[in-house]
Amino acid sequence: MQQDKFSHRFSQLLEQAQKVRATRRVETQQFGGTAERIDRSLLAGWLVSSQHLIGLVAGVGSTHYLTFDRVSNSNLRSPEKFDRCYNIFTAAWDDYNAGMLRSLRSIVQAEVFDDELEQASELFRNGYTSAAAVVAGVVLETTIRKICESHDIAHGKLEKMNAELTKAAAYNGLVQKRVTALAAVRNFAAHGKLEEFSNADVEQMINDIRRFVEEHLPA
Repeated sequence: MQQDKFSHRFSQLLEQAQKVRATRRVETQQFGGTAERIDRSLLAGWLVSSQHLIGLVAGVGSTHYLTFDRVSNSNLRSPEKFDRCYNIFTAAWDDYNAGMLRSLRSIVQAEVFDDELEQASELFRNGYTSAAAVVAGVVLETTIRKICESHDIAHGKLEKMNAELTKAAAYNGLVQKRVTALAAVRNFAAHGKLEEFSNADVEQMINDIRRFVEEHLPA
Protein backbone atom coordinates (compact mmCIF):
# COMPACT_ATOMS: atom_id res chain seq x y z
CA MET A 1 0.00 0.00 0.00
CA GLN A 2 1.08 3.60 -0.62
CA GLN A 3 0.82 4.36 3.10
CA ASP A 4 3.35 1.63 3.92
CA LYS A 5 5.77 3.05 1.35
CA PHE A 6 5.56 6.49 2.95
CA SER A 7 6.04 5.06 6.45
CA HIS A 8 9.09 3.15 5.27
CA ARG A 9 10.53 6.29 3.69
CA PHE A 10 9.95 8.29 6.88
CA SER A 11 11.89 5.62 8.78
CA GLN A 12 14.73 5.70 6.26
CA LEU A 13 15.06 9.46 6.52
CA LEU A 14 14.97 9.37 10.32
CA GLU A 15 17.91 6.96 10.17
CA GLN A 16 19.65 9.22 7.68
CA ALA A 17 19.13 12.16 10.02
CA GLN A 18 21.06 10.32 12.73
CA LYS A 19 23.98 9.94 10.32
CA VAL A 20 23.87 13.68 9.66
CA ARG A 21 23.75 14.35 13.40
CA ALA A 22 26.76 12.09 13.93
CA THR A 23 28.94 14.44 11.85
CA ARG A 24 28.56 17.25 14.39
CA ARG A 25 31.90 18.53 15.63
CA VAL A 26 33.32 21.59 17.30
CA GLU A 27 36.19 23.25 15.50
CA THR A 28 38.58 25.92 16.65
CA GLN A 29 38.37 28.97 14.46
CA GLN A 30 41.41 30.65 12.94
CA PHE A 31 41.20 33.78 15.07
CA GLY A 32 40.10 32.13 18.27
CA GLY A 33 36.88 30.74 19.62
CA THR A 34 35.02 27.67 18.47
CA ALA A 35 32.21 26.90 16.06
CA GLU A 36 29.98 23.87 15.63
CA ARG A 37 30.06 22.23 12.21
CA ILE A 38 28.04 19.56 10.45
CA ASP A 39 28.59 17.75 7.13
CA ARG A 40 26.94 20.06 4.61
CA SER A 41 26.82 17.47 1.84
CA LEU A 42 24.94 14.91 3.92
CA LEU A 43 22.70 17.66 5.29
CA ALA A 44 21.80 18.91 1.79
CA GLY A 45 20.78 15.43 0.65
CA TRP A 46 18.67 14.88 3.75
CA LEU A 47 16.96 18.26 3.39
CA VAL A 48 15.98 17.65 -0.24
CA SER A 49 14.65 14.13 0.39
CA SER A 50 12.79 15.14 3.54
CA GLN A 51 11.12 18.14 1.93
CA HIS A 52 10.07 15.99 -1.03
CA LEU A 53 8.46 13.42 1.28
CA ILE A 54 6.60 16.07 3.27
CA GLY A 55 5.29 17.49 0.00
CA LEU A 56 4.02 14.07 -1.05
CA VAL A 57 2.17 13.26 2.17
CA ALA A 58 1.02 16.73 3.23
CA GLY A 59 0.98 18.75 0.00
CA VAL A 60 3.21 21.63 -1.03
CA GLY A 61 0.73 24.12 0.38
CA SER A 62 0.73 22.61 3.87
CA THR A 63 2.13 24.34 6.94
CA HIS A 64 4.65 21.53 7.41
CA TYR A 65 6.00 21.89 3.88
CA LEU A 66 6.09 25.68 3.81
CA THR A 67 7.79 25.91 7.21
CA PHE A 68 10.37 23.29 6.25
CA ASP A 69 11.01 25.09 2.97
CA ARG A 70 11.50 28.44 4.70
CA VAL A 71 13.94 27.06 7.28
CA SER A 72 15.90 24.88 4.84
CA ASN A 73 16.48 27.89 2.58
CA SER A 74 17.36 30.28 5.41
CA ASN A 75 20.79 31.67 6.24
CA LEU A 76 20.98 29.75 9.50
CA ARG A 77 24.23 27.96 10.29
CA SER A 78 24.13 24.31 9.26
CA PRO A 79 23.75 22.75 12.75
CA GLU A 80 20.91 25.11 13.70
CA LYS A 81 19.23 24.60 10.32
CA PHE A 82 19.42 20.83 10.80
CA ASP A 83 17.93 21.00 14.30
CA ARG A 84 14.96 23.11 13.19
CA CYS A 85 14.28 21.07 10.05
CA TYR A 86 14.58 17.83 12.02
CA ASN A 87 11.95 19.06 14.48
CA ILE A 88 9.60 19.97 11.62
CA PHE A 89 10.21 16.59 9.99
CA THR A 90 9.45 14.64 13.17
CA ALA A 91 6.30 16.75 13.68
CA ALA A 92 5.20 15.77 10.16
CA TRP A 93 5.99 12.13 10.96
CA ASP A 94 3.91 12.28 14.17
CA ASP A 95 0.96 13.91 12.38
CA TYR A 96 1.22 11.40 9.54
CA ASN A 97 1.07 8.49 11.98
CA ALA A 98 -1.96 10.09 13.62
CA GLY A 99 -3.68 10.31 10.24
CA MET A 100 -3.80 14.11 10.34
CA LEU A 101 -1.85 14.77 7.16
CA ARG A 102 -3.87 12.33 5.08
CA SER A 103 -7.12 13.83 6.38
CA LEU A 104 -5.96 17.38 5.69
CA ARG A 105 -4.86 16.52 2.18
CA SER A 106 -8.18 14.80 1.47
CA ILE A 107 -10.06 17.87 2.68
CA VAL A 108 -8.02 20.12 0.41
CA GLN A 109 -8.50 17.76 -2.53
CA ALA A 110 -12.24 17.59 -1.90
CA GLU A 111 -12.41 21.39 -1.87
CA VAL A 112 -10.56 21.54 -5.19
CA PHE A 113 -12.96 19.05 -6.72
CA ASP A 114 -15.90 20.97 -5.32
CA ASP A 115 -14.61 24.14 -7.00
CA GLU A 116 -14.20 22.34 -10.32
CA LEU A 117 -17.69 20.87 -10.12
CA GLU A 118 -19.05 24.30 -9.33
CA GLN A 119 -17.28 25.54 -12.45
CA ALA A 120 -18.96 22.73 -14.40
CA SER A 121 -22.33 23.77 -12.96
CA GLU A 122 -21.71 27.38 -13.94
CA LEU A 123 -20.80 26.35 -17.49
CA PHE A 124 -23.99 24.28 -17.64
CA ARG A 125 -26.15 27.16 -16.40
CA ASN A 126 -24.68 29.39 -19.10
CA GLY A 127 -25.45 26.91 -21.88
CA TYR A 128 -21.96 25.41 -22.32
CA THR A 129 -23.20 21.86 -21.86
CA SER A 130 -20.33 20.03 -23.56
CA ALA A 131 -17.67 22.00 -21.66
CA ALA A 132 -19.50 21.30 -18.41
CA ALA A 133 -19.47 17.57 -19.13
CA VAL A 134 -15.75 17.60 -19.93
CA VAL A 135 -14.82 19.49 -16.75
CA ALA A 136 -16.94 17.18 -14.61
CA GLY A 137 -15.40 14.19 -16.39
CA VAL A 138 -11.92 15.33 -15.38
CA VAL A 139 -13.01 15.34 -11.73
CA LEU A 140 -14.41 11.82 -12.15
CA GLU A 141 -11.21 10.42 -13.65
CA THR A 142 -8.97 12.18 -11.13
CA THR A 143 -11.05 10.75 -8.29
CA ILE A 144 -10.79 7.27 -9.80
CA ARG A 145 -7.01 7.67 -9.92
CA LYS A 146 -6.93 8.72 -6.26
CA ILE A 147 -8.97 5.67 -5.28
CA CYS A 148 -6.58 3.47 -7.27
CA GLU A 149 -3.62 4.88 -5.35
CA SER A 150 -5.27 4.01 -2.04
CA HIS A 151 -5.76 0.41 -3.25
CA ASP A 152 -2.27 0.09 -4.79
CA ILE A 153 -3.75 -0.21 -8.31
CA ALA A 154 -1.77 1.13 -11.26
CA HIS A 155 -3.14 4.04 -13.26
CA GLY A 156 -4.47 3.24 -16.71
CA LYS A 157 -7.50 3.82 -18.88
CA LEU A 158 -10.59 4.73 -16.89
CA GLU A 159 -12.47 1.60 -17.96
CA LYS A 160 -9.65 -0.64 -16.71
CA MET A 161 -9.24 1.24 -13.42
CA ASN A 162 -13.00 1.10 -12.89
CA ALA A 163 -13.00 -2.68 -13.34
CA GLU A 164 -9.98 -3.17 -11.09
CA LEU A 165 -11.53 -1.10 -8.32
CA THR A 166 -14.68 -3.19 -8.46
CA LYS A 167 -12.58 -6.36 -8.15
CA ALA A 168 -10.80 -4.82 -5.17
CA ALA A 169 -14.20 -4.10 -3.56
CA ALA A 170 -13.59 -0.35 -3.55
CA TYR A 171 -17.21 -0.11 -4.70
CA ASN A 172 -19.85 -2.46 -6.09
CA GLY A 173 -20.98 -3.37 -9.60
CA LEU A 174 -23.79 -0.83 -9.64
CA VAL A 175 -21.33 1.98 -8.97
CA GLN A 176 -19.04 0.56 -11.66
CA LYS A 177 -21.86 0.72 -14.21
CA ARG A 178 -22.70 4.30 -13.24
CA VAL A 179 -19.04 5.33 -13.57
CA THR A 180 -19.00 3.77 -17.05
CA ALA A 181 -22.15 5.71 -18.00
CA LEU A 182 -20.73 8.98 -16.66
CA ALA A 183 -17.49 8.45 -18.54
CA ALA A 184 -19.47 7.84 -21.72
CA VAL A 185 -21.20 11.23 -21.42
CA ARG A 186 -17.80 12.85 -20.94
CA ASN A 187 -16.42 11.09 -24.03
CA PHE A 188 -19.42 12.01 -26.18
CA ALA A 189 -19.05 15.66 -25.13
CA ALA A 190 -15.31 15.68 -25.75
CA HIS A 191 -15.81 14.33 -29.28
CA GLY A 192 -18.70 16.62 -30.16
CA LYS A 193 -21.31 13.83 -30.35
CA LEU A 194 -24.10 16.06 -29.07
CA GLU A 195 -26.84 13.73 -30.27
CA GLU A 196 -25.68 11.05 -27.82
CA PHE A 197 -26.60 12.95 -24.64
CA SER A 198 -29.05 15.55 -23.38
CA ASN A 199 -28.84 18.58 -21.13
CA ALA A 200 -30.55 16.52 -18.43
CA ASP A 201 -27.81 13.88 -18.75
CA VAL A 202 -25.12 16.46 -18.06
CA GLU A 203 -26.98 17.99 -15.14
CA GLN A 204 -27.42 14.55 -13.59
CA MET A 205 -23.78 13.74 -14.39
CA ILE A 206 -22.51 16.69 -12.35
CA ASN A 207 -24.72 15.74 -9.40
CA ASP A 208 -23.69 12.09 -9.56
CA ILE A 209 -19.97 12.90 -9.73
CA ARG A 210 -20.31 15.22 -6.74
CA ARG A 211 -21.92 12.38 -4.79
CA PHE A 212 -19.28 9.91 -6.02
CA VAL A 213 -16.47 12.18 -4.78
CA GLU A 214 -18.15 12.65 -1.38
CA GLU A 215 -18.66 8.90 -0.92
CA HIS A 216 -15.46 7.45 -2.38
CA LEU A 217 -12.60 9.95 -2.24
CA PRO A 218 -10.01 8.29 0.05
CA ALA A 219 -9.68 9.72 3.55
